[in-house]
Amino acid sequence: MAAALPGSVVLRMLSATADPDEPMGGDVEYLVQFDGPGVLDEFEAVPDLAHDELRMPWAEVGGPDADIAWARTHVDLTGPVEQVRAWNLSSVWWATTTNGTVWFKGVPPFMEHESAVLELLRAHPVPHLLAADGHRQLLAAMPGRDGYRADPAEQRRMVDVLLDIQLETSRRVGDFVAAGVPDLRSTTLIHRLTELVDRVAPTDPALRGLVDSLPDRLATIDEFGPPAALVHGDAHPGNCRLGTDPPLWFDWGDSFIGSPLFELGTVDRWPGVGIDGWLDRLDARWPERDARAAWAVFEPVALLRQAWLYQHFLDNIEPSERIFHEADVPDYLNRTRALL
Repeated sequence: MAAALPGSVVLRMLSATADPDEPMGGDVEYLVQFDGPGVLDEFEAVPDLAHDELRMPWAEVGGPDADIAWARTHVDLTGPVEQVRAWNLSSVWWATTTNGTVWFKGVPPFMEHESAVLELLRAHPVPHLLAADGHRQLLAAMPGRDGYRADPAEQRRMVDVLLDIQLETSRRVGDFVAAGVPDLRSTTLIHRLTELVDRVAPTDPALRGLVDSLPDRLATIDEFGPPAALVHGDAHPGNCRLGTDPPLWFDWGDSFIGSPLFELGTVDRWPGVGIDGWLDRLDARWPERDARAAWAVFEPVALLRQAWLYQHFLDNIEPSERIFHEADVPDYLNRTRALL
């Protein structure tokens, strides 16, 4: 957008019509704040739409300006500030400063604990947090490249680094809970998953049977599974930077305290590691436990938690942006049913 219309900033999506032949494509209409001279004919000037209580701070007219003004109180900018991304789960910008490149990130209220996580993980390979205030984060530039095209050896190294972080954080869970990181151990997890099924599939016998079995399943996991630790929550190769040793894990907004087995909910995105590779690594760090025995009863719990996560997104973002996540809830419910 900035290339087509210099001086423009994308605020939010107004509408979208999915293309049935392109899972990630379709016709999209955005609201754009324009501060440059003249307007191209193909863009329509519209007033800001009605306020929505779930709108993200950066999605309002003037919101990005306020965020950039905050960043300027912490760093001396030497060049233009460039918008990288804006949607319901984040706003990302980068800029050059007297001390090099920095990243500015905005997150929703339900992800604001990411700043506390980065501070508590300061000694680990995660982004260096320069400053934070509410939804705003200022981050030092991350070296390397994203891990989407990681080969099997690189994927295994990425998983090893994440599990090393979890091994260390399993010894100081209380620090993370005290800092406001969501606690998804047994009692809270049972409540959330039961509430989800009561709401979206109250008469489904398979899902009802699963939530009824949660106390017994989680007791088994507590006995055989790895102990509770910091869970990344969206552990896929694209959320890890390569080209630096060790690889650097970022985007901790979905993080919580819970079983490290939750990370296997994204195992389909780790062809170079696979279920067996991941479980072997868990057993190597917690040899007194039995990750395979735990995973045998935990897998449907992990899938149902993914459905809860996407429903949580839908409940906390404004209607025009829900198209990003609407298909994910039924998808994970169906995957859970199929497994059961």
